[in-house]
Amino acid sequence: MRHVHHIAPSSSESDSEEEDEEGMERRREVMRERARRKAMDDDILDVQDEEESDIEESSEYEEYSDSEDEMGPRLKPVFVRKVDRVTIRAKEVAEKREEQLEAERKRQEELRKRESQRLVADAVAAELAVEQNVSSVDKVVNTDDENEEEEYEAWKVRELQRIKRDREEREQS
Repeated sequence: MRHVHHIAPSSSESDSEEEDEEGMERRREVMRERARRKAMDDDILDVQDEEESDIEESSEYEEYSDSEDEMGPRLKPVFVRKVDRVTIRAKEVAEKREEQLEAERKRQEELRKRESQRLVADAVAAELAVEQNVSSVDKVVNTDDENEEEEYEAWKVRELQRIKRDREEREQS
């Protein structure tokens, strides 16, 4: 490639610079076209070489060849260190570990659930003790064995009243 350098700018020199740039652009385009032609010629030669080699191979022995192997790109083998390799055994170990973690998580959830239920039961017993004016939680009358449907309906009414009362308190504030 030839580079042209100018020292002092003048109107005639700026015109020549534009012409030089246009000339360089034309040369670049010609070089690009040559590169495209060369790439196409190389592809054609490769196809011709493959056809000739196929003819030579098939003349002596008939072998099974998978068309996908010939058509697909050949990948370069990559070395993987032994510690970085994922094997079936490692996958099995990882699956077992995941199962153990899942079982542990479920067990922890169950423990939390039981603890929450116990805390709620204690809180309810304390509220009942206050309502019944009893000094000890042990003396609270437990009516869980009575008619559950009536108890549920009574609970719904109490809960709705509580929600209504809370809403009114918020509105007044």
